[in-house]
Amino acid sequence: MTAAGNRARRRDARLDQILDQAMSMLTVEGADALTLGRLAEAMSVTPAALYRYVASKDELVVRLQERSLAGLATIVARSREAWARSDVIQGAAPALRPLIALFGWARLYVRLREDDSPHIQLISVLVGDTRPVVSDDWARRVMPRWMALLGHAAEIIADAVACEVLAPGDATERAALLWASVHGIAQTHKLRRLASSVFAIRTLAREATAALALRWGATLADVEAASAAADRLRLRVPAT
Repeated sequence: MTAAGNRARRRDARLDQILDQAMSMLTVEGADALTLGRLAEAMSVTPAALYRYVASKDELVVRLQERSLAGLATIVARSREAWARSDVIQGAAPALRPLIALFGWARLYVRLREDDSPHIQLISVLVGDTRPVVSDDWARRVMPRWMALLGHAAEIIADAVACEVLAPGDATERAALLWASVHGIAQTHKLRRLASSVFAIRTLAREATAALALRWGATLADVEAASAAADRLRLRVPAT
């Protein structure tokens, strides 16, 4: 490897360390607690040293979001590839396969929350804060990553429409509604220890997905069959 390549690799490794420390601070203490000054102190460096990697808190938060959203999209993509080859999908009627994958998508998201995925934790902190965490200009930079994550669900929904399992409709809008529903349910995870019969998030996510699918034109028989099949899918949650 060339000297320039070695320098780039060291720089990327150092940036990952900065992002890891920032992720820990943000998810534990919240967005207000994350400042470049405090981050520098936690890493035993000067703030000037951090400015070599990130120019502002806005850039730092956006880089964190980009990394987490890319990580989630990778997990979903790998899972979908595995599902397509699985006996569960291969043994199902072709028209039912997208609906099974839709329930699988919801199950996977909830599983990541149950496993305390740092990607989900970060999104929970930032989305849960009703105030703008970064400026609009910086927020726009991360939107392609959000759309890429929603794009997996949108593709599944579009496939279900093509198979005539769902009625025609805006796949991206439906994907956003599905994500908002499942993410909101996943946020109640910590309440399960107080009322496990009420906040059983796997059951709630399954029921929410079923209700949306029915609203979008699926038959009850298809929804029940797809939901049961999705329970047999292997959920892939690799580290990214």
